[in-house]
Amino acid sequence: MKRNRPQPERGSVTRSNLRTPMALSLSLAAAIALSGCVAPSSSEVDSMEAGQRAIHYLSREVAAWNPEHNCFSCHNNGDGAAALIVGAYPHEERDRAALAGSIEWLSKPQNWHENKGDPEFSDFKLARIQFGAALLAATELHLITNKEPLIEAARQIALDQETDGSWKIEADNSPGSPVTYGNALATARVVEILSLADKALYSRQIAAARQWLGEFPIHNTTSAAGVLLGLNSPEAFHLNDAYAQSRETAARFLLRAQSNANGGWGPFPNSPPEPFDTAAALIALTSPPSASLPEVRRAIAAGRAYLLSSQFEEGGWPETTRPAGEQSYAQHISTTAWCLMALTLSADEISVQLIGQP
Repeated sequence: MKRNRPQPERGSVTRSNLRTPMALSLSLAAAIALSGCVAPSSSEVDSMEAGQRAIHYLSREVAAWNPEHNCFSCHNNGDGAAALIVGAYPHEERDRAALAGSIEWLSKPQNWHENKGDPEFSDFKLARIQFGAALLAATELHLITNKEPLIEAARQIALDQETDGSWKIEADNSPGSPVTYGNALATARVVEILSLADKALYSRQIAAARQWLGEFPIHNTTSAAGVLLGLNSPEAFHLNDAYAQSRETAARFLLRAQSNANGGWGPFPNSPPEPFDTAAALIALTSPPSASLPEVRRAIAAGRAYLLSSQFEEGGWPETTRPAGEQSYAQHISTTAWCLMALTLSADEISVQLIGQP
């Protein structure tokens, strides 16, 4: 665990590296179930302890944001809430108590535009995706039992689609950051939201997004992760597997880009590993059918070891920033949420199945 500097204090946002405070909300719409009662290995114990530290840390930060700032942030109440929803799901009810305010906020997408965040750092297109992804996780894991909020969120999000089929957050095909997604990850997340909200109603938008992802040039880790996630949905396998080659290209890119020295991923091949890029790669490789391949399972194990070695003792992870090495509370929270989600979804003791998959 890293102990070389303290975690950023709540609200310590550096304007130089925070292009928007909207944190990347991550939901795999996963159904999570505990597997058989097998005695955990020492590495699994380390992983569970790391996950519990992250859950407790994020629980405190998520619960504190709205009372202190009188608004709901995408890094705490979107990204952080989504990670807690999935990460705390197999654990005790008390681990989810901190989500009460976020759940209430997420369940009212008709009010999201009234959020009182700093407009200088607000990207409402991205915010809808991030809150929508957290809402999706809460709906699929039954923390929100009414599907109407998800349907309304999907309606709003669908209106932001570009003519080329994507949801464009960045001006170019840069690797994004924990608080800006990048275009491939943003589009992949919307495919998931629309598919689970009403895949029949949004079939045209989903098809256009998948076509865009299938043709997207892969030059960095997050674009490879976005392509793999966006084309790995259950429906993609019933269309003559039209995207098999694109998925293969994305998976192979991730395997080649992994560091041989410590198992992490950076934004580009041969660049220093970062927690956010590692988490994105792990989540993408964990999705079926990639995770069944022996070389992928070895890559996942090495990536998990990197995340465990880089965690702060208090529970968070060093924030990934562009450029690297700067400090930002928003990106710290988003990075921590990504890492918790990655450890949860890639854990041996947890089985993950995308909703809708046979």
